[in-house]
Order: sequence, then C-alpha cells, then structure tokens
Amino acid sequence: MRPLFRTKPPVTKEAFAREVLDRYFSGTRELVKQALDDKSLSPRQRLRRYPDIITGNAADRNWNLGCLIGDFSLETASHSELRRLRLEAIFQEWRTPFAACIAEAPYTGELNLPLIRLNSPNPPGFLGGNYPPDDGRTQPRCARSF
Repeated sequence: MRPLFRTKPPVTKEAFAREVLDRYFSGTRELVKQALDDKSLSPRQRLRRYPDIITGNAADRNWNLGCLIGDFSLETASHSELRRLRLEAIFQEWRTPFAACIAEAPYTGELNLPLIRLNSPNPPGFLGGNYPPDDGRTQPRCARSF
C-alpha cells in the first residue's frame, strides 16, 4: 500500500482537502481517458462508455462509495473558498474532454446541428478557444454552449 502523501503530510486542513481531491481526481481523469480516448469508436460510443465504466467501478467497490468530488461540492464548497476554487477547476478540467467529444459528433454525422462559420467576426469560444482551429471551416452551434 502506498503512503497517503507523496512527501510530507499537509500542514493545514485546506492542504489536506486539496491533496485528497487531487488524488481522487487523478483516478477520475484516468476513467475519463479510458472512456473517451479511443478514437476507433465514434463520439457517441465513447460517451456511452463513461457511465458503463464508472458504474463498473462503483460495482467493484460494492456500491459503498459515491463520488468524492460530488460530496465535496455539496458539503464543503460553501464553507471554504479555496476548496470551492479547486472544485471549480476540477469541474472545468473534467468537462473539457466531454465537450471535445460532443463537438466531434457533427463531423462524424452522429449529431445534426446547424453550423456556423468560424471566421465570423465573433467566432464562438470553445472552452477558451476554437474547436476545431479557426481555419474557415464550420463549427457546430453546440460548441458555444460549453
């Protein structure tokens, strides 16, 4: 069994909570990669894999544990600005691969949405940037809602 802390134990309750969140999220990040990184599958197939993977993960633990990130969000975010900010960053990072996968769907024919021009005066942002890059091609409207 590996030690809880990589170096020395955190010195504050906030540091401890961040370490716990970061370690839990590193496992979640791997589950997301497992579900969404297989480009041999269509975006829809990859998105459908995620609930199967997390359900299997919960079943492997005999359904005893929920989502630590969700629990922290509900129970501690309103009490600690540092935890709230860390959770916000986690959720931003967590949704990015899902948004990218959803944005691929119109290009594969799996999602039929109206398209807009990327080279319009105000191209839609996609999580802080354009997806795909602004090369004059069209982009699905769904990308502006992420």
